[in-house]
Amino acid sequence: MGGYSGEISSKTLTRRSGSNLATALYCLPRRRQEAMIIFYGFCRCVDDIADSPLLSREEKERELAFWKEEIERLYRKEASSPLGQELQEIVETYQIPKELLHEIVAGVRMDLDIQRYPSFKELQQYCYRVACAVGLVSIRIFGCSHPQANDYAHALGMAFQLTNILRDIGKDAASNRIYLPLDECKEFSVTESQILKGEITPGLRDLLFLQYWRARHYFERSLRLIPEEERLNLMASELMRGCYQRLLEKLRQKGFPIRGAKVNLSRGEKFWCLAKAYWREKRKVRLPRSPKNVVVLGAGIAGLVAAVRLAQAGHKVKVLECKAYPGGRAASFWDHRLQVKLDTGQHILLGCYRRTRSLLEEFRLERKIQILPLRLCLMDGQRKKRIQVGRLPSPWHLLVTLSQLGSPKDFLFPALRLASSLGEGKEPDPTLTAAAWLRAQRQPEEWIRVLWQPFCLASTNLGLEECSARLFRRTVLRSLWSSEEDCRLLLPKVPLGELLAEPVARLIRFCSGEIFYGTKVTQLVVAGDHVKNVVSSDGHVIEADHFICALPWDAAAQLFPPESELAYRCRSLGRSSILNGYLWFDRPLTKEPVIGFVDSPVHWVFNRTLLHDLPPTQGFSYAVVTSRADKCLAGSLPKLERIVLSELQRHLPTTGEAKLLQSLWFRCRSATPELTPEREVLRPPCVTGWKNFWLAGDWTNTGLPATIEGAVTSGEEAAMRVEEA
Repeated sequence: MGGYSGEISSKTLTRRSGSNLATALYCLPRRRQEAMIIFYGFCRCVDDIADSPLLSREEKERELAFWKEEIERLYRKEASSPLGQELQEIVETYQIPKELLHEIVAGVRMDLDIQRYPSFKELQQYCYRVACAVGLVSIRIFGCSHPQANDYAHALGMAFQLTNILRDIGKDAASNRIYLPLDECKEFSVTESQILKGEITPGLRDLLFLQYWRARHYFERSLRLIPEEERLNLMASELMRGCYQRLLEKLRQKGFPIRGAKVNLSRGEKFWCLAKAYWREKRKVRLPRSPKNVVVLGAGIAGLVAAVRLAQAGHKVKVLECKAYPGGRAASFWDHRLQVKLDTGQHILLGCYRRTRSLLEEFRLERKIQILPLRLCLMDGQRKKRIQVGRLPSPWHLLVTLSQLGSPKDFLFPALRLASSLGEGKEPDPTLTAAAWLRAQRQPEEWIRVLWQPFCLASTNLGLEECSARLFRRTVLRSLWSSEEDCRLLLPKVPLGELLAEPVARLIRFCSGEIFYGTKVTQLVVAGDHVKNVVSSDGHVIEADHFICALPWDAAAQLFPPESELAYRCRSLGRSSILNGYLWFDRPLTKEPVIGFVDSPVHWVFNRTLLHDLPPTQGFSYAVVTSRADKCLAGSLPKLERIVLSELQRHLPTTGEAKLLQSLWFRCRSATPELTPEREVLRPPCVTGWKNFWLAGDWTNTGLPATIEGAVTSGEEAAMRVEEA
């Protein structure tokens, strides 16, 4: 039959698999090392058959058929080839299940028939056969007997094979093979032709980035699955992990190249990775805790962030969301009447949203925002006021801002008093409102009217007379006091859902998490100090090790025992509304990206045509926002529209000449909690009375207003609590 059928020595074949494998095997006892060399020789042999450019299709099928029969013979102790005879002793000594060897042959056989994979489900079967089955045999030769070692081998095998797929895209394309799931390619508008030709498109880079995180998930999961008592036995595979993880990171750093020389580790890199892994195991560095099954209630920003952090860390995550799309109050939806994608509410991000910015940078989403200096155009009637943050170190940048609100004579002492109060670190009395605190600092009424009232409405969705002074002061400190960079505006260039919610939801899916839309949770089942399961409206019972409740506070209150303190706190937070309007005119109203109106029922106007670079095919698009809109919501939509148009004409005279083409109104009655002095102190912490139940949401006690940054912060804290539990 030739050398492929087992006449080449197992040592020669194993050497072909790479020096990192050969080096990793040296940590094994000699007997097991020799067994692994024989087994890997078998793996190399059948893989070479499928990949050989010298064999015809018929010859490959004949060679693989030989090995299928040889496996049956060696289990009868009748192996006919030298390699088969070597393998015969191994399977008997280490009790290797016959099915695993057949799976390996079936895996390489797939390369003869299958060159495309419709979805990841089909690709998983291939990965299991060519990588996970190899790992399952290997751990038996290593001497592992703990049942969890099988799960470890499966996860690590997936990580290894996904890394190989990322590295070999160009090489596989040269053989007309594509191991990227076709449905995921379609999701990113990547064509087979582009992959085969090696065309690097933005969509392909995004897809490869998610494949990278998929591999990372399996690496993290496998590390959590190492049984403590098997660490010595698994040292060889952990040495291999060190090399493969470094290779994966090198692929990311180089931008996942698919043309040119294949990315590999240098000898020095391999040695360093093997040495680090060896000493880590020798020193018995503490392993992360076993992976947990976590259910997250709600796919708003807080729930998505908690879920993605846990999925990245190797945990199994399910997200239950009652709506048909992710994002909660920071989502986007498709309006069929207007044939346009719109946000459920217009949002401004600030430079001080450090956790949000870190998230955007980590997931390569920062290109979807534009960062502008804080240069606000405020319209006081038809008088235009510009407020710009100075490019100076803190606190001088804020003092420059305040200096624009009046003459030096009127400016100096109030500004210094405010700076002194902010800098001394003493929080206001918890019963004070923001207005009372500002007046205690003897701030001019003009400053309060023109600067602090619009700022308070935008950041807390409350007026100064209602907002907690402590919350207001903390908000000023973070956004206006820290640095000039923290004062910058971060404006999405895409619909809000495309900026954060949808990419994060997609990443959860790529990291083996699941999101179930249209699933409303109606009941918590509690057993002592733990939550046992949750029940959905259709009667399904969902169990988990840990639960994170990231529902809005009013919805969460319905799940908790009515007499509990947690339910009382949630019910007591109140609600403050926001009115969002989308308007299209036949001509531009302004060249400003954002305009604020002083002493007006309309607070902000966003130039969507400019911000999103929209073609004016449907007209020039604007979003208008009214915070604390409870009074506005009482009116009919035609009345609301008349009020808004009247305010636009009062502040922007060009509106009188423009024709309104179409409009859409979105009213959110529970946009944020009412964080008044009385209610701010009732915000619940992440920790609850149940040891496996955690809270996340911008309404929890983050110390921040109910913003995207607050949601991200709470989601990451909830994920951290699950990790530590």
